Amino acid sequence: MARVLFCLFLSAISVFPCMAETDEDFVGLLLSEIKANDCVEKLDSSDFSCITIGPAMVEKVMDMMSNNKETDKIKEHIRKILPHVKSLRIFQAQQNIDFYHSNATLLLNKNKKIYKPYNTAGKDSSCIWLRKNKDKVIEIVKLNKTDEDIKVVNFTGDMTDDFVAELLKM
Repeated sequence: MARVLFCLFLSAISVFPCMAETDEDFVGLLLSEIKANDCVEKLDSSDFSCITIGPAMVEKVMDMMSNNKETDKIKEHIRKILPHVKSLRIFQAQQNIDFYHSNATLLLNKNKKIYKPYNTAGKDSSCIWLRKNKDKVIEIVKLNKTDEDIKVVNFTGDMTDDFVAELLKM
């Protein structure tokens, strides 16, 4: 139930439009790559959505959530991880899924010196990559492809491996 509520939380905030497009994180690199691709004229910018969420916005959304045992547990968990997160960006597409997945995968592989695989768990549809600065994790990229859509969830901040493991339990 907690996972369902957290997914609902992420879905609820996905109505916000894409904000700043920077090349400082993976989603920014992906957006730049898509725009630079030769096939971009065949694609419609309404094929995908991109949102950026800061910790203050997450707090506001949590304040709007109803209070019960399940949501209180989720809120407590989110409040534990929030101080470590600088931003959360979500790229999602429901059309041209293979095109966007291919671009994201190629970009991750092209930048293997920057991004390292964290956990693929033998799944072709979902993988997690980390960008580190010494012992600190400064970026988490989760790529998930289904028949219905592709999502790239991108956390930036000041995180440890233990924090990443805790975050992925959500």
